[in-house]
Amino acid sequence: MFARALHALFRLSTTRELFVLVGVGLALLTGAMLVEQLRFVRDFTNDGAMLHEAEGIVDGLAGVLVAAGVFLESRDTLRRIAYPAPPPMDTVEARISEIAAQNGMGILMVGLLMEVGTLLIGLPKRVVDTHGFERVIFGACALLSVVTLVILYDFLVDALLTYRMKREPLPPGALPPEGH
Repeated sequence: MFARALHALFRLSTTRELFVLVGVGLALLTGAMLVEQLRFVRDFTNDGAMLHEAEGIVDGLAGVLVAAGVFLESRDTLRRIAYPAPPPMDTVEARISEIAAQNGMGILMVGLLMEVGTLLIGLPKRVVDTHGFERVIFGACALLSVVTLVILYDFLVDALLTYRMKREPLPPGALPPEGH
């Protein structure tokens, strides 16, 4: 019974609908965090409380982006776990996997770059002295949030366009996404 429930959860985690929901949720979260990041860049003072809060917001968003990027990129692996004998790939499933892998990698990379920014600020000053550059680093992270919104827009448009596709078997010789 537990195994059935687990397989059902994994099957749900590979659906196009969940991926669209994740994309919309990420876009809303990123937009809200971008507003906060821009406020920090505009009003930044180098006091400890503001610096700590700004680091927390950027680092939190970065962590969510890394996790979401890995989730999206792992669709094929999750599909193999969900279905002991995965159904054959068709054109729609192949396109969804391609969209998820490409955009997931982009979101993952942006999240990692944002984490590097907050790590630089958090390093001891004797290692890397970022004093005076915090506003620039937070500005770069805000720009990365804009990049995230562009990636998510592309992801959502491409994912929604798959609803217009006709499900057909992959043509002979066509390579399904990696892992199949």
